[in-house]
Amino acid sequence: MKDTTKRKLLGESLYKMYRRARFLSYKRRKLKREKKEDRRLEKKIQIKLKKERKKKNLSIKERIKKSHRVCRFLYRRRKKLKREKKEKKREEKLINKGEREKLKIENKDWRIEYRQKSKEKNIQLKIEKKHRKKRRRRLIRFVIKRRIRRLKISIKSIDKNTFPKLFRRIIIFSENKDERNNFLIITINSTIFFVLSYLFLYIISQLATVIAALQFDYKTILFYHKIYFNIDKGDWFADSVKILFSTGPVISLFFGIIFVIIYSKVRREDGLLKLFFLWGFIHAFSMFFGALLAGTLLNQGFGWVVSYLYYRDTGKMVISIISIFILFAIGTLSTKSFLFSANSYFNYQNKQNRKFFILSQVFIPFLIGSFILIFLKIPNDTYYGSIDNTYYEIFIFLSIILVLIPVFSLYNTYPDFYFDESPKKINLVWKFLIVMVIIIILFRFGLSSGIHFG
Repeated sequence: MKDTTKRKLLGESLYKMYRRARFLSYKRRKLKREKKEDRRLEKKIQIKLKKERKKKNLSIKERIKKSHRVCRFLYRRRKKLKREKKEKKREEKLINKGEREKLKIENKDWRIEYRQKSKEKNIQLKIEKKHRKKRRRRLIRFVIKRRIRRLKISIKSIDKNTFPKLFRRIIIFSENKDERNNFLIITINSTIFFVLSYLFLYIISQLATVIAALQFDYKTILFYHKIYFNIDKGDWFADSVKILFSTGPVISLFFGIIFVIIYSKVRREDGLLKLFFLWGFIHAFSMFFGALLAGTLLNQGFGWVVSYLYYRDTGKMVISIISIFILFAIGTLSTKSFLFSANSYFNYQNKQNRKFFILSQVFIPFLIGSFILIFLKIPNDTYYGSIDNTYYEIFIFLSIILVLIPVFSLYNTYPDFYFDESPKKINLVWKFLIVMVIIIILFRFGLSSGIHFG
């Protein structure tokens, strides 16, 4: 490459440095050559001395003098070379210092310019954000006003002719007898397994706490709404509180894991009993994490375990946030399993019948089942219970909402599912309905007076 092209590519400052580097390398080469020449001269001189000795047979003194002269000459020359090297190094250091100072000054100027530009950009971005916020507010106001106007117009325009248009879907649903019957059968089946799975887990968790209380020689009374510990306040200690108030949620979590494993193996089957395991999985995890959330917020039940572990308010807040996050995660993971449970009713599932199925399988059974269970667990006599305990139980039960929110928001994101081609009928499970009614009657009236243990 030519020097002009190098100067254009590197720039003046870098090109100067490049030229200086080349000059220094050239000087080093020159010094090396001089050293080699000195060595050659020394060799030649030695050879000449030897020849002279042989020819003239000089005395020893003369030889020594000549050698001293040669050494002095070489010594002086080496000193000169060292001096020249030191001077060159000093010059290079001075040049490098000047260049560094120039680069520092240039960097400072560049930084100042960059900061000024960044400040200007930030100011412009802030102004743009303010304009966007104003535009959004205006658009929101405009949309709200427009919708209110349309609502007013639609309310004013309600007549005998326009009334059927408002409730068109409901009228079509009521007129279509098959669809209506299918909807009712699916909701009833789902509510049956919803209630049965909850009662199964609740009774097992309560019996487990009663058995744990017997290990501490505590007298207990098992009611349909709570367990009453028939002991004095002084009989409580840290280990008993931790074990008794944590056995129920831990056992429900254990059964929830078992239900997940069973449902994962049975989900492709056409039977309806798999709904028991699906609802049981959701009840079990909501009983554990919902009890954790309710306990940390209300200082009841499972919350006594957290308080006896000596967690502060920040630790309790972190535990409640983690439990909320886990409940949402369970809901997102269980959406596909809820949708896939349609294989017991339909041959395929697409976006047309998906909303119908989610309403009949999840939403309405949750409302009806929660109403039945809350009404079932309201105590007749508040002697053995308190309002805080009822709030705690209702809070745990309603924590299922955190699981079902992702199901209602994500069910349309999945693709269409195609199941078996064999013809299927939507029938009511009469056996499980009778079992549910019997269990509810036994649960309510059998445990109304309480069962004494210990």
